[in-house]
Amino acid sequence: MTIDENRFVCIHGHFYQPPRENPWIEEIELEDSAAPFPNWNERITYECYAPNAYARILDKDGKITKIKNNYEKISFNFGPTLLDWLEKKVPSVYKKILEADENSKKFNGGHGNAIAQIYNHIIMPLALKRDKETEIIWGIKSFERDFKRKPEGMWLSETAVDLETIELLIEHGIKFIILSPHQASKIRKIGTKDWIDIDIKSLDTTRCYKLNISNNKSISVFFYNKGLSSEIAFNGILKEGVYFIDRIIYSFDPSKNTPQLVNAATDGESYGHHKKFAEMALAYALEHIESRKLATIINYGYFLELFPPEFEVEIVENTSWSDSQGVERWRSDLGDSISEKPDWNQKWRTPLRDAMNFLKDKADKLYVQEISKYLQDPWAARNDYIDVIINRTEEQRKKFLSIYKKKKTLNEKEVHKIISLMEMQRNSLLMFTSCGWFFDDMGIEAKQILKYAIRVIQIAKEFDWDLEQEYKNIMNEAKSNIPPYKTGDIIFDEVKYEHIVNFEKAISNYALLSTMVPMEKKCELYVYKLHNLDHVRLEFGYAICVIGYLEIFSNLTCHFEKSMFIGIKLERDFLGGAKLIQDFDDYERDKKTLANIFERESMTELIRAVDHIFKDQIFGITDLFFKERKQVLNELITSNFIFLDTEFNQFYNTNLKFMRYLKNISVQIPDKFKLVLEYVLNQDLTQQFDTFLKEKNYENLKKTLQEGEYWGVKLDTTRFDKEITRTIINLLNTILKSSLKNPNAITLLEQIEEALDFAVKYKLDIIMWEIQNEFIHIIEDNIELLKEIKRMKRSEIDFKFVQVLSLINTIGTNLNLDIEIIMRTIIGSKMI
Repeated sequence: MTIDENRFVCIHGHFYQPPRENPWIEEIELEDSAAPFPNWNERITYECYAPNAYARILDKDGKITKIKNNYEKISFNFGPTLLDWLEKKVPSVYKKILEADENSKKFNGGHGNAIAQIYNHIIMPLALKRDKETEIIWGIKSFERDFKRKPEGMWLSETAVDLETIELLIEHGIKFIILSPHQASKIRKIGTKDWIDIDIKSLDTTRCYKLNISNNKSISVFFYNKGLSSEIAFNGILKEGVYFIDRIIYSFDPSKNTPQLVNAATDGESYGHHKKFAEMALAYALEHIESRKLATIINYGYFLELFPPEFEVEIVENTSWSDSQGVERWRSDLGDSISEKPDWNQKWRTPLRDAMNFLKDKADKLYVQEISKYLQDPWAARNDYIDVIINRTEEQRKKFLSIYKKKKTLNEKEVHKIISLMEMQRNSLLMFTSCGWFFDDMGIEAKQILKYAIRVIQIAKEFDWDLEQEYKNIMNEAKSNIPPYKTGDIIFDEVKYEHIVNFEKAISNYALLSTMVPMEKKCELYVYKLHNLDHVRLEFGYAICVIGYLEIFSNLTCHFEKSMFIGIKLERDFLGGAKLIQDFDDYERDKKTLANIFERESMTELIRAVDHIFKDQIFGITDLFFKERKQVLNELITSNFIFLDTEFNQFYNTNLKFMRYLKNISVQIPDKFKLVLEYVLNQDLTQQFDTFLKEKNYENLKKTLQEGEYWGVKLDTTRFDKEITRTIINLLNTILKSSLKNPNAITLLEQIEEALDFAVKYKLDIIMWEIQNEFIHIIEDNIELLKEIKRMKRSEIDFKFVQVLSLINTIGTNLNLDIEIIMRTIIGSKMI
């Protein structure tokens, strides 16, 4: 079958999550709504970003025959802040995304599938020109850092567009953008005079258009197929790959004999997060279209090279893909909403926008006033500050400062002021992230941008600009739809109380943790570097007291201080305090006072002394960062249950024989004893699991689990899921580092088989897709050896290789892999 040379398909995925980090520690905190995952980034990575890097194609029996990296076959953009998070937290997925872009060039005339994105997803028509330019530059530089090339295209947040934005994109070398068809107003053939009015139905989305602006500047525009895109995002065509294929092919006009590009653009999260297993439908559809030669899979850059625009277009300014009212969704009650609740309104959007605009205006004035004392060209400096954001090293900061500083040397305090002002600017841009206005009320997304606003206000106050009350006065006009109908200023205060961090709070986290485990002399706590210069640890009974003196440095703002600290652990509570103090003698005096009181075992007097010395910089469990809070609470819970362990174990051992007798004569076991059984066996399972981590012996684990089965008691094996997965992955990686020819390969494969058998027997929720991926890598790396083994007569094969092949097939069956087809696929791909 020959391919129709005029039929091309391009599916674009806009992969994006808003920045979610706490701006004081640059770490995402616990997001309850993402349960069972700790935050939405992790959940959506598990449901979408990772599965698309390893998309399964199944046979009619449900066995895996191929694993495809969807990013190699689709056009895509990733939000820069999301890609930065993936690099740090899920590097394997980050690597697959970069590999996909590189590999896609082979099939697209040197054009990569990835395009850039506006840095943090602001609505460009609502921004100042200088902010638009910074967002574009930061997006481009982030892209270049990740993909090691210049971007050809750029995704506009919500496809929101105006001509000022277009002009800036052209100035910075962007060749094309993607818009919704309703954003086009007129077209004409290049070289003709008369314009033709068009609408969403009459616009031909299978071609590319040229958008001219003043001074002979132009950019190419692709308009996605609205019907196909809507069905991907909102209807059921991703339930089966065959439905998707039919809908794509149906989109071609059979009467045309000129090049046609059927292109769709949706949130990338449609493939796996919004629609479960949709990444498999995508992989199957693209594989089928390509293998059956129904059309050519292409990206926008290559199509633009092959078929330059023949028509010009004019666009409707101040429009977007997700708001029928243009860009009102991000500033007024006139915009669209998600739910249909007749008693709700979105009037809160206006004061939220007004408050942010007020704060941005003040922050910009403060920035220019203060930064001009130290740096040349404040706005050019801000544009280049992205180099520091994506590489927070001392060397990069020095390089940045060397370009713009007005005087030869800058002292420590001046550097701190400069970087603080730059961070104020970064947060003043982040607080316009579009998600803050997108939804129907001031929920998690609006609270996130409030964190950035609070950070801006906090830094401004360091320069004696107090902007908080004026900001809150405006926010008072924003009223929630959710009982008790809080106003924006109240929500602001709640967010501030829960999330704001200063040096004293960070140091108190260190102090509280030091009562539980010995802390390193030098350590890092998120963005803070701490150097313990002196400390004393005191104990009596349940009470522990650590008093110390340290240096602290913020890698975000280059702020350096010395501080005294105290951490107190009582039987059921923790208390910490910090006081910035330069004089070591002052610390020695206060340390001696506190130590003497503690040694007299007078807790009441000690608390009074702590109040006097540390004043309002005293913190408890609720002030701990979320990971540290969990660690401390687990310690408290464990210590409070020690007595229960003893009582339950004694009851269990005393009554076990009698209960076995009752069970043997078919008498129902009392519920109270079952409760004790469940507790004791789970405790035993925890101990056996700790032993397993050291010895990797399954026998004792099996005995305890079998005991649970005997009594009909449900035991908690959730701790096993990740650890057994990690055990198998480590074994697979050991093989990958050598080969199946390695003398230890059989032993390693047998250990993998044993671990998988254990996981299957006890229904563990291991991360199967990750294990499958690594196992297929082993087959890929050893395909020549496996081919040779299969070609040889059984009498000619070394027995160890017979064992290897047998184990490969057995493990493959346990992993639901069709080894024969996978091997044929790998052999075929290596011949291309």
